[in-house]
Amino acid sequence: MSTFTLDPFEGTRYRALRPLEEGPRASVHLVEDRETERRCAAKVLHAPHARVPQMVDRLRLEAQALGRLEHPHIVAILAVGTTRDDRPYLVTELLQGNSLAAELEMNGGRLPVLEAVAYGCQLTSALAAAHGVGVVHRHVAPSNLFLCDGPEGAKVLKVLDFGTARVLPEVPGAPAPLCAPTEDGLVLGEPGYIAPEVLGGAPADPRSDIYAAGVVLYRMLTGRGPFDEASGTRESLELQRRSDPVAPSRRAASPVPAELDRLILQTLARDPRERYQTATEVCAALEAIGLALAGPVGWAETVGWAATDTLEGPDVSEPPPPRSPSSDEHAGAGRSALSSPQLPAPQLPAPQLRAPRRRTHVVTFLAACLVVMVVVLGAFGIALTLR
Repeated sequence: MSTFTLDPFEGTRYRALRPLEEGPRASVHLVEDRETERRCAAKVLHAPHARVPQMVDRLRLEAQALGRLEHPHIVAILAVGTTRDDRPYLVTELLQGNSLAAELEMNGGRLPVLEAVAYGCQLTSALAAAHGVGVVHRHVAPSNLFLCDGPEGAKVLKVLDFGTARVLPEVPGAPAPLCAPTEDGLVLGEPGYIAPEVLGGAPADPRSDIYAAGVVLYRMLTGRGPFDEASGTRESLELQRRSDPVAPSRRAASPVPAELDRLILQTLARDPRERYQTATEVCAALEAIGLALAGPVGWAETVGWAATDTLEGPDVSEPPPPRSPSSDEHAGAGRSALSSPQLPAPQLPAPQLRAPRRRTHVVTFLAACLVVMVVVLGAFGIALTLR
């Protein structure tokens, strides 16, 4: 039963139950399909913005972009329509869980290394699928990444909110670009996650999404962004444009493998030509690192790290910045009959994986040394007796 005095979806197939989020241009509601009784999430433009052609066109682009995607790490779009008072809306699956921003806040700002690697792998897999149909997200940040409750207690990351996406018209099958392109000099995205070249006025492309994904990885490991030491937004933006970030291993509370350090620093390169050029490459590299960390023996031991060891990491001079939690229900978008060939989801279920214990091998080595000493001393005693 609706809790609204006035149901904005009156006259449509959907019945509003309660609000989920309220934004400056649109609101998201928990709705119920009147025919199937399925609960979904619906994003509808506010009445003043519904009369602005550019706003309507952006919602159209979001729906069409996500309608071309069918991917386990991008939320599914179910329907689009117009309310009785001519406000466009889109309906998506209802997600249970919380945002990555909220998850970080609940865990002291950081996540275990293996968990961060797995979420990074899922994120870059989703970005690779979007880039494959000519869509650059432009707003990759923890607030737009949702962790859904998955099977056996595992959490699954899904990318939300393609409302500021940019179309690459040269990619076959890409959605129609906006009728009125983004104004020159207007930078879209969350400060701290915007690539330096975009801050300098260059158009966003897949490599700018890769940069943002690198910042997300950095924050998951260290509890902060690479340039959070700046005193204000302007200084932070200047640092992004002019400085190289400190390696995450120097700021993380737990040991960070050298391969992961190098990967993140490459995603954060100031020159986009020096970054990974595709999200597919980043995903493959992260998957290899995750499998090495989770393997029974091998690479994880050679670098002297095991996820279950209680090792002291480097000193962290600053506490992680607070983050605001988001709703435990959220809308997203992503599936329709119109789909393109997609990249397979990475086979790395993150939170369930465990790295080998180095301590077990140390105990085995000491026990072997003790046995050798007993044998040597026994032989020496026997020799003395025979004399």
